[in-house]
Amino acid sequence: MKNKLAFITPNLDVGGAQTMLVRLVKEISKDKYEICVFVRDSELNNYIEKELRNQGVKIEFLNLLDNEIKGKKVIFKIKNYFKFQKKIETFNPDIIHVHLELFYTLLYGIIKNRKIVMTIHSHPALITTRRLRIMLRILDIKNNLRLVGCAQLISKEAYKNLLKNKNVIQTIYNPIVIDNYKKLEETKNNSLDFIYINVARLHKIKNQKLLIAAFTGVKKKLPNSKLLIVGDGPLMSELKRLTEELGVSNSVFFLGNRNDVANLLRHSDVFVLSSNSEACPMTVLEAMASGLPIISTDVGGVKELIGDNAGILVETGNVEGYTKALEDIQKNSKMRHDMGIVSLQRAKQFSSVLIAKQYELLYESF
Repeated sequence: MKNKLAFITPNLDVGGAQTMLVRLVKEISKDKYEICVFVRDSELNNYIEKELRNQGVKIEFLNLLDNEIKGKKVIFKIKNYFKFQKKIETFNPDIIHVHLELFYTLLYGIIKNRKIVMTIHSHPALITTRRLRIMLRILDIKNNLRLVGCAQLISKEAYKNLLKNKNVIQTIYNPIVIDNYKKLEETKNNSLDFIYINVARLHKIKNQKLLIAAFTGVKKKLPNSKLLIVGDGPLMSELKRLTEELGVSNSVFFLGNRNDVANLLRHSDVFVLSSNSEACPMTVLEAMASGLPIISTDVGGVKELIGDNAGILVETGNVEGYTKALEDIQKNSKMRHDMGIVSLQRAKQFSSVLIAKQYELLYESF
């Protein structure tokens, strides 16, 4: 008899947690588990939802509109909880794997005595509240909780900020579908341009201002340099103005959200990330699976992913250090080649097939 496994997420918008969920659901054994994905918010009709449906996965949209409810309106939270509970009960899950949607899921787990797996996709200090810690303790006392950090750093922070019980906290990295990013000979960048690529939200936490400033310094010495910035966000207009002010607008290309990131990576030379904060960035894994060397600020679990030989780490906010890293890697083809090989080899340990097996073992550990 199959176990019923419910995945719960606030939405299926484009993001690392949602991408991770889709890749995991695809590889979880359908012989062992009957799966349903519950989405707190409304349908978006995007490619993430389409991909889940193409896998034959059932999706239930709860339409709770929780983001429109102010914290003081407790009565609406209570009504929403009972809507949430009623819908989840129709599936009657044996195990719930929650991504980002914490309040309703943890409360449901406590009231209905359900087993909860909670993947932590960001720094625990950012999500810690007294209420959340109490709920986690209750679930732990009931032996109904497993916490998963998407990097060792996140797991250590979870112990410090969420729950001081190492027995229920473990690290499982984000999954990558290796074959989707394979860099074929015919797709390598054979043009005279040298292409850096950044894939991230255009948000202050991703700090593309640092990247553009560093790129400007390299562009003055190495005029064949190009920078692709893939993603959208509130800083789009501001970042475009910055490229104009720095005189590099003809060499920095803002591509917005794209469905062909794998192809863009294949045609690029180096992946660049300039964030002030990260957990286990999916984009770094995708770049590694594409055989690209990585230049990144030394944040979150990036060092755990690339190790010592798949890229260069730069101190956060260090424009001069970042500029030097760009210049060094562009001038040294052997360095890029060697780092690219290591990058691809390391990516294989994060294969979605292997990560799914780790999660299945975790489900079975209850």
